[in-house]
Amino acid sequence: MADVITTVRCDIGKSLVSPSIQESQRWRMKQHIRVSHLGERLFACPHCDFSADGRRRLESHIKNAHASISVAAEAANEAAAAAAAGANR
Repeated sequence: MADVITTVRCDIGKSLVSPSIQESQRWRMKQHIRVSHLGERLFACPHCDFSADGRRRLESHIKNAHASISVAAEAANEAAAAAAAGANR
């Protein structure tokens, strides 16, 4: 059976094409409307009051704005992993 291509449109007119309308596409459409048309920022920085419209933009913010925190957290994670490995011996 051939896949049926269905076009899903938001109320503003942006088209998203998907092979079928499944729950994930409905979620993506809701997220598209919230972020693109309502201006919501769904991803909050745990270190400051910055929020982003996408995970990658938040990751980039954390890497650039909180580099020292990221390095310290990574070092702490490595130390914890080493301690756990030593305890399991």
